[in-house]
Amino acid sequence: MDRADIIERLETQVLYERAKCASSYYFFFKRAWEVLEPQNPLILNWHIKYLCDIIQKETIRIAERREKDRDYIINISPRSLKSKLFNVCWCPWAWTQWPWLKFINSSYIDKISTDLCLESRRLIDSDWYQKLWGHIFTLTTDQNTKGHYDNDMKGMRRSASTRGGIYGAGADIILNDDPQDPLMADSEQEREVVKTHYGKGLYTRLNNQMIGLRVIIQQRLHEEDLTGYLLTNNPEKYKHICIPGELTEDIKPKALSKYYVDGLFFPNHPSFKQASLIEAKLPTNLGEYGYSSQILQRPSPAEGGMFKRVSWRFWGYAGTEYIPPKFKNEHGEYVESRMVVLPDSFDSVIDSWDTAFEGETTSDDVAGIKVALSGANKYILGRRKGKYDFKKTKEEIVSFRESNKLTSAVIIEKSANGPAIKSDLENSIPGIIMIATGKLSKEDRANILGNTPYSAQVAAGNIYLPHPNIAPWAFDFIEEHAKFPKGAQDGQVDAAGQAVNYLTTAKMVWGYYNNADPDIYTNFSTRWTRPMLNYGLVFMSEDASSSLLCAAWDPEFGKLYVYDEAWNIRISASELVAKLRIKLMTDMFRCNGVICNSEMIDMDVKSAARLINTEAANMKVEFYAREAYQYDPLGSISLTNLMFSRDQIIVHTRCKDANRQFSSWHSNDGKPIKKNYELCQCLCLVVSELNRQGAVKITDRKPPDYKHVVNESGQPVKEADKLNAWQKR
Repeated sequence: MDRADIIERLETQVLYERAKCASSYYFFFKRAWEVLEPQNPLILNWHIKYLCDIIQKETIRIAERREKDRDYIINISPRSLKSKLFNVCWCPWAWTQWPWLKFINSSYIDKISTDLCLESRRLIDSDWYQKLWGHIFTLTTDQNTKGHYDNDMKGMRRSASTRGGIYGAGADIILNDDPQDPLMADSEQEREVVKTHYGKGLYTRLNNQMIGLRVIIQQRLHEEDLTGYLLTNNPEKYKHICIPGELTEDIKPKALSKYYVDGLFFPNHPSFKQASLIEAKLPTNLGEYGYSSQILQRPSPAEGGMFKRVSWRFWGYAGTEYIPPKFKNEHGEYVESRMVVLPDSFDSVIDSWDTAFEGETTSDDVAGIKVALSGANKYILGRRKGKYDFKKTKEEIVSFRESNKLTSAVIIEKSANGPAIKSDLENSIPGIIMIATGKLSKEDRANILGNTPYSAQVAAGNIYLPHPNIAPWAFDFIEEHAKFPKGAQDGQVDAAGQAVNYLTTAKMVWGYYNNADPDIYTNFSTRWTRPMLNYGLVFMSEDASSSLLCAAWDPEFGKLYVYDEAWNIRISASELVAKLRIKLMTDMFRCNGVICNSEMIDMDVKSAARLINTEAANMKVEFYAREAYQYDPLGSISLTNLMFSRDQIIVHTRCKDANRQFSSWHSNDGKPIKKNYELCQCLCLVVSELNRQGAVKITDRKPPDYKHVVNESGQPVKEADKLNAWQKR
């Protein structure tokens, strides 16, 4: 073969390769790989040809100036050659035929987008590329940097980053590859930066909005990542392609499932073999969340992440048949949930609220959860959820508390609208407790806060939800927990976790007070027929508001009956005396005294007792008010708790504020909270007085439980019946 034949053959090979590359981006990509990665043989897979065909089709459409159908969102795993396909080889291939096309590529940091831009330029500068297409265009010398270069045919390639922005440039094709830093995906602020960069930056950079193309390539890192945000708000504008590392129901289009081999997306690649995927799930590697988001393209594991669906248990009403819900475990097997009967009584019932800043459609949901404590178990009794404004939030808090008379406390997160809500409601709702969040994230508060954190109690089976037949919202509650902390909403998680952590760790002052015990909190008769010691207790606060309690002591049976109340009222001294007279001095009662707190309450250094006595004398009311003698606050608190343990204190059901305060009184830094618990301090005053008189002592035996009090049928009677029986004696 002579020299001319060799030259002719070489020219023929060049023409052939040039023609093959022009007609097939897939062929071009395989040849470009040999140039870029000569030491690493290309491992082919079906998805490479699939994505190459999409790139080729869209490039030809743009070159022919035809309008597009939609932009693209592509979710695919790392190590799947996505960056080589879209960011490195696409521009050089397009310029072999349409060198005037303009490209912008962006990633979450400058280095990544600049490196991809530079690798693309190295391909253009390669001997192979120049031999085949060097005559088509040349890179200009006046604009030829790592992250920005032009050619002499008006083509452009420019890199950008999520935080760097993009100014003064337009493009025909915009590639947004890995817009979100995986390590920052849980940060709402960081996700908003990504959305802003795309929506107010990249999105506007197309030279022709109808023809130009946007392509977003990313892993699913959060329900509210850029993919989730766009598919929720503008699903009709994007063609969604989802290629998970293992075959799941999330694959899109569904027809792609036929290419999976034994459920694997890329079985010939070392990173996607079964053994490698199992290793990737280990906590020391990607872990369950990382594997789910980066490999499966699902922000949270299918079975749930921190809160597994199979961990939830359910309660139902006695006498009603329920079909236990079933959920898949990590092995894909359906597991039947445990069902129990709702207890008849609880140790405590509280409401917990996670509030938001605004009631607009863009704000987070406001969520309220009613939780009851019974031993080590917590029962979710109710839920409120919605996009409430400030006024509506307050209304919901009030109505939710009133929906269960046993609700003893309302705890609110000390953030967003929480402090303002407390300020507005604390004078009308007792037991509002602010929970400081500190610097811990929501995930940390659910996972590590408290002696036994919320997530651990769910996993241990200590949290019970109402059966979905009772509360259809239970499924929404479970789904939000399953997606946490990657879900779009987390108010229910935060509110429930706040309640569970509080019930688990709160230091209750009177732990023996049980407002669910009908022998302690009951509707007893107050028509006494036996001698009783009747006291009025007044606590006057620094803001001049007054709280009073009426209590009667039965010296024979050693019981104290709290039968009337007035809490946090703002009235004059004469009005206070009149109210005491009405409550204490009736035909059935004789007032044995009014006992007041000793704090000075005005500029004339007058105490509550002096004010009451002055007005009582003016009004000729025959009772005497005084301060508690030798009052020991902490000793009185302890003795009161002991009396509760002995069933020596009974509270009338009309005393709703007292009931809530008694059951929710708690300490902060070892000291009982004073504000909003004035009726508790009133009770301590009368217990102190009884102790001073020797009526109640720490060494007293437990009073008789009246086992011998029976009704006409010979059956034991409840407390209200016992009181009537005493009166008949």
